[in-house]
Amino acid sequence: MHSANCHLFDKMFMNFGCLILDFYGSELAAIYFEDNYMNIQKILCPIDFSDFSVNALRYACAFAEQYRSQLMVYYCLPVALAPVVGLSPSINNDWQLSSADAKERLGECIAPYSQHHNLEIQTRVDFGNAAAQILETATEEEADLIVMGTHGLTGYEALLMGSTTNKVLHKVKIPVLVVCKPTRTILSGDPDEPLLIGKILCAVDAEHVNLQMLSRAMFMARSNHATITFFTALSSDRERGLGDLRELIQPDKETSCRVEFLTSCGTPVEEIVKAAQSREIDLLIMGHRKISSLFDGLGSVTLRVVPQSSCPVLVVRD
Repeated sequence: MHSANCHLFDKMFMNFGCLILDFYGSELAAIYFEDNYMNIQKILCPIDFSDFSVNALRYACAFAEQYRSQLMVYYCLPVALAPVVGLSPSINNDWQLSSADAKERLGECIAPYSQHHNLEIQTRVDFGNAAAQILETATEEEADLIVMGTHGLTGYEALLMGSTTNKVLHKVKIPVLVVCKPTRTILSGDPDEPLLIGKILCAVDAEHVNLQMLSRAMFMARSNHATITFFTALSSDRERGLGDLRELIQPDKETSCRVEFLTSCGTPVEEIVKAAQSREIDLLIMGHRKISSLFDGLGSVTLRVVPQSSCPVLVVRD
């Protein structure tokens, strides 16, 4: 059944790729066909035993069940941790565990899922810089998706400390599902249908088309028979909006999902967060590209939206 679905998605995305060929030309279409659907064979879920990461593990298990994926739960022993003045005690907890202790705690974390769900779960413990090790492990294990929690720091704390998740997002080449503190859950608790993704919001940069993000957004919408809304926030020239994207996707020809388009006038971060909350979105999909070290330091729109999002965010690098 899973194999048949994969062939069906292949055919769907070949049709979608033809639209790109017609609209953008052969060069961009060739890039698109290199990865024409989101093949989730292995998921990497790094945890640090905080409530945020343990919650992310629940999402990783649900995605692994939904897409019949292997799941690796990962912990990186830090080189050293020193208290940072001004941060809450929960952020400064000492997570330095021996390798044996870490493996034991990983086993405790995955026990409920390995016992009650048909999942193939592996664990791995390494030592070093967490962000660097996560990126290296994702490459070594040939992961297709990373699922991570984040503490949701904003403002001064985020600038001072940063976060492992943000550091991973800056350099990762595969999609990352970031779970912060969602007010809506997409977890059904039913092993036969573990995800309840009915509404997807895909935030589009009107000045830059991220083909990787579009292909993965359409895959998520089609595989969950969801309504997907392509959204852009414009500071001016509102009429321009998503006209090009309408021609590219051609919603009238979609049979596996419903496609909508929405534009708003205002600051992108505020408008995206507001749209996701007001429309009761289940999954937010955003692109992320490295512009310069200066912009990376200040934080992109995506990195500023993630800690404020009312739902999980799937981040796709350009």
